[in-house]
Amino acid sequence: MMKVMQLSYDHLPFHLKPLLLYFSRSQKSKRTPVSRLMQLWMAEGLVDHDIPSKTSLEEATQSYLDALISSSLIMMDHIPSERSESFSVMIKVCYVHDVMHDFCSVISKKEKFFKLINSGDRFHASDFLHHRLTIHTDDSQVHKRCVLFNSNKCSAGSKHLRSLKVSRSLDNSRYICHTRHMRLVRVLQLGNIILGDSLVEEIGSLFHLRFLSIQAYMKAIPLSWVHLQNLETLLINTENTIISMVLLPRILKLSKLKHMSINMSFFFEDEEDADPRRILEAENSKLATLSRVLISYSQGTNDALAKFPNLQHLECTIMAPKCPTNGDWFPKFDVLNKLESLIAIYVEPLFTYAITLLPQLEILEIIDSYFIMAEWDASEDIYQSIKTLRLEYTKLSEWEVDRETFPKLEELILAHCEKLTEIPCAFRDIETLKSIRMLQSKRELGDSAIEIKKQVVDFAGEGRLYVHISHPYERR
Repeated sequence: MMKVMQLSYDHLPFHLKPLLLYFSRSQKSKRTPVSRLMQLWMAEGLVDHDIPSKTSLEEATQSYLDALISSSLIMMDHIPSERSESFSVMIKVCYVHDVMHDFCSVISKKEKFFKLINSGDRFHASDFLHHRLTIHTDDSQVHKRCVLFNSNKCSAGSKHLRSLKVSRSLDNSRYICHTRHMRLVRVLQLGNIILGDSLVEEIGSLFHLRFLSIQAYMKAIPLSWVHLQNLETLLINTENTIISMVLLPRILKLSKLKHMSINMSFFFEDEEDADPRRILEAENSKLATLSRVLISYSQGTNDALAKFPNLQHLECTIMAPKCPTNGDWFPKFDVLNKLESLIAIYVEPLFTYAITLLPQLEILEIIDSYFIMAEWDASEDIYQSIKTLRLEYTKLSEWEVDRETFPKLEELILAHCEKLTEIPCAFRDIETLKSIRMLQSKRELGDSAIEIKKQVVDFAGEGRLYVHISHPYERR
């Protein structure tokens, strides 16, 4: 099999070989989200050459990925998002077969593509002469044996690093790690290491950094990070802490930042930098993905949203105002006219009119929401691009829909909709609808889905609509 793999590898175009070898950095059978994989490839500089003048870096990366999938050397699958408690949008992931993973590991070692250190391996100073280093370990004493975590010895080797990934947990309370000597590093993945304040500050000196994934207890992004002018992807895990991070206007100074996910974060409130004039004076952000942000309605929030005109994917929790101004309960999302997916958790009555103003929105998830008077009359609304609609833990009991309300809907997901007893019959007339999935809902609701299925079968045949019902409630 290795000989067969070698033949396939030898026939690959030169620019695709490092992209294939990159899979050996992950553990066997690891499914990597396509979006994250593409971000890493770009950050590593693996797609920086021979790009046509009118082709963006993202388009070139997608074409390289498609070529590898077409060659059957890597495989693509769809899995549920890890963030959902029940049903959610399926995300695209990529992986390689175990045999291909073994081959890539052998070639990576032979060509010194990167250095892998597993649990129990001996560490040598020469390990850090590689441009890429990955440490897979559950050894809490690794900090005593690895020169990377020794401030007196790491400077000589770590200056060669372009990419560092540490997976599995370390004993976070008894080691010292510095990044100030990693001047050329472009990818830094320390997601399982809790970083102290001094190390967080040091990261600001890594001018070439493009991809950063860390775990830290931070109230705000340090001022030193303004120097990270090449940063494209920022992932910060603040779990297991009551600290909420404030997204100060200084985040807008990161001119190349496109993807950001920070749990327990919120917009510009109760801080000196929250002056609306500073927000308005800042340059517009290139951010395309913003996840896990807390948004409360205010004029300042609306001004902040206007500084993100390139957003395509937004995941947020919306806090209703105590005293709404002019009856406005909902942020002005209509300024985000490039938005393709919106996942919103709302704590008070949800006003859906703002969502109809988003022409590119394809994915809408509404979680923990109270509709006005428990009713949603959408019969006169048109959600022109919605392909996936998910309602979870809503108090909705009455729902009116016209056949033109969701003209492109492909997937309807209803989870824990305890008060809803019927799916509007207009859904049977939506020709694009492919599936209805339900979890923990009343049996009457499931019966209405089955009835819609029967009517669709009579009109269009068996294969047009799929219905899945999981754990229905009994009639009461």
